[in-house]
Amino acid sequence: MEKRKKVPSIIEANYMYFILGIMLLTLGGKAQQNNIYSGIFITEYLIILLPIMLYLVVRKYDLKSNLRLNKITLKQCFITILIMIFSYPVAIFFNYIVIVIMNIIGMEIAPSPLPISKTSSQFILGFLMFALSAGICEEVMFRGFIMKSYEKLGKWKAIVISGVLFGVFHFNIQNLFAPIFLGILLGYMVYKTNSIYTSIIGHTMNNSIALILTKIASSPDMPAQTNIDINGTFLIIGLLVIGAFALVSFLVVYSLLGALPETKRVLENVDSINSLSSFKYNSIDSDYLEGKIEKTNTSDKLLAAIPIVITILIYIGSHILVYMYK
Repeated sequence: MEKRKKVPSIIEANYMYFILGIMLLTLGGKAQQNNIYSGIFITEYLIILLPIMLYLVVRKYDLKSNLRLNKITLKQCFITILIMIFSYPVAIFFNYIVIVIMNIIGMEIAPSPLPISKTSSQFILGFLMFALSAGICEEVMFRGFIMKSYEKLGKWKAIVISGVLFGVFHFNIQNLFAPIFLGILLGYMVYKTNSIYTSIIGHTMNNSIALILTKIASSPDMPAQTNIDINGTFLIIGLLVIGAFALVSFLVVYSLLGALPETKRVLENVDSINSLSSFKYNSIDSDYLEGKIEKTNTSDKLLAAIPIVITILIYIGSHILVYMYK
């Protein structure tokens, strides 16, 4: 009987990424224009989560191992929350760099896409859609399906590539570097804890902070915002101040990552050590054992690269068109 493949290929992941990206820009964009809350529900559950889960089930890939549906400890949960709190200033700093560059070259700065919650019920709905739903569905796609497929190239390549793809998938130049940073951070945390629940909690926490800050900024007690022509010097000073704060926060995050308990796990079905019934190893330092690093031929590399290149071209082209016609 033919041996069943346990992990999706990079080609499968890349074409799924491309297809869902097109669906996000078309169906998801239209749905969100009609109603932001129902649009986010459609985007997260019907465009992102449902196709991923159906594909894994139809292709008979094991959900538990591919998505790392493993429990975490209370300590891991608590430290994850702390990491996301202190990583937020770092993410803000990365996005602020883009804003400074856009201001220098004369590009328009778009307002935050997050809706302002005027009532408690709106805030709860916002949390369910923008924080919890995004945390679940997007993590299943990126730290689950995509990162697992890229493990064939090694642990760190899987973490970085899935993080970059996560940033591009937002299709927002102002919100590019922060998701890349957070994607890499969440990917590392998933590897260390061997659980996608870590990144779901982290992603949900990050988006919750954004919702809370948006609500605070829209409070009647806060000074009204006016259209002020901010010069480059002011932006550079702001960049330095935020950068200093982000540096301190990053050092705290680095320390917390070291304190995050690492989960040891049993390695299964590795051909080179199949004589062992079980083998415990370090989840962070074993590229070969975890990812079984593979070399691919040129045609496979080209086939895998096509959907990613097209997606990036769409990303760049859409922003050029927006800039030209504004």
